[in-house]
Amino acid sequence: MVEEIATRLLSENEKGERKSLGGHVYQELLDPVAILSLINPEIDERFRERLMKSTTKLLTATGHIHSVLGELEVILDIGGKEQAISFNAAPSLEQPMILGMNFCKKFDCDV
Repeated sequence: MVEEIATRLLSENEKGERKSLGGHVYQELLDPVAILSLINPEIDERFRERLMKSTTKLLTATGHIHSVLGELEVILDIGGKEQAISFNAAPSLEQPMILGMNFCKKFDCDV
């Protein structure tokens, strides 16, 4: 099942955007170096029943390898353009959401 979410850009100068997911607003970070888009355990817990199993492994910037907790598919609506994006639930992530290269490709981001 795909969770529909609405997104909006708050301002050009803001450090990150805020995304609304299931009625909660989360700060996110755009990281075009990250191949995958990630969510933290707080979001993972809220949508645990919708997480699909995944065998994906994450290689962190510090060189550690972690298994993801699962994969969550969502539909992002940005400026009237809707795209399905897969988020991997990271076991340890300080930022609520990290938008990676898969996001940049779907929304034609120039970074």
